[in-house]
Amino acid sequence: MAEWNLPVIHSDRDAGVITSDEFVLGGGNKFLGQSADYWANCGSTLSISRAASADEFRIRVSVILRSVEGDSTAVNIQSSFSAYQKGAIGADRTTCASRGRLEAQLIDELRRRLGS
Repeated sequence: MAEWNLPVIHSDRDAGVITSDEFVLGGGNKFLGQSADYWANCGSTLSISRAASADEFRIRVSVILRSVEGDSTAVNIQSSFSAYQKGAIGADRTTCASRGRLEAQLIDELRRRLGS
């Protein structure tokens, strides 16, 4: 996850757990060259995507690997996305639904690295 600039706060090789810290997107809310709206659905206000119009967009990812039958490994990826719109009296936070694209890319990256 470090290669994707997701800061790892917990890694336990024996337990197969990797957890990222909450990551605030910069540079126009883009991650891996894609807009925030590509990664998550945050709903819309007046037909404008909350993800696309957010002042801040935050991502948190957890990857859990565990051995199953034989030499197989089960992978569980959990991600959370939040959009923040700053206002006069604080920030309005919207919890967003993943579109599944980040999780799919992580699975592809794990497969590539493991040669399967």
